[in-house]
Amino acid sequence: MPRKNCSDSIRHSPACSIAIRRKLSLSKMRPGPGIWFFTRSRLKIDKDRFEIRNDARRFENWESYIAGRIGLATAVDYALEIGLEAIQERVQYLAALLRNRRSEFAGVVVRDLGQHRCGIVTFTKENESASALKQRLASHQINISVSPARYARLDLDSRGISELARASVHYFNTEAEIDRFCTKLSQ
Repeated sequence: MPRKNCSDSIRHSPACSIAIRRKLSLSKMRPGPGIWFFTRSRLKIDKDRFEIRNDARRFENWESYIAGRIGLATAVDYALEIGLEAIQERVQYLAALLRNRRSEFAGVVVRDLGQHRCGIVTFTKENESASALKQRLASHQINISVSPARYARLDLDSRGISELARASVHYFNTEAEIDRFCTKLSQ
C-alpha cells in the first residue's frame, strides 16, 4: 500500500484526512457550500469562468495544516511498519480485555452491540452519569468521551439510555493501563 500524502487526498482544514475513492465517482462529488470562493478546488478558465478540478484537490481550501500532515504521514508509516492486521488484533484484544474486566464491577454495564466489536467500548455505570464519570476520570488523566442520546436517537432511545461513556483503546495501550482504568472506574 503506497503512502498517501494529504495533498493527494481529500482534506479539510484544520484537520487532515485520507479518502480513497474511485476516480469515476469523484466527478459526482462536489465541495460543500461555503468553500467555493476561497478554495483551490477551481481552475480559472478566464476572468468570468471557472471549472471544478477533476481530482481530489477539488476539496482543498487555502489553509494547510502542515503539522497535521506531517503527523498523519508519520502515523501512516508507523502503522504500515507494525502491520494493519497486527494493529487490528491488538485493538480487539485490548477492547475484549476491557469489556471482560468491566464485568467484574457491580453497576458497570457494557452496552456494545453487534458480533464484530471494535476498539470503542461503550458502557454505563450505575449511580454515575457518563458526563460525571468523564470529569472524574479526567482528574486522573484518563480520557473517555460521552455519547448523549441525541447522537444516536434510534439506538439509545429504544434502549432507554440517556448517555453512554465511551472508552477507546489504541494499539499502544498496555494491559497495565487497562488495569488502572478499571481501578479508577470501580471507585
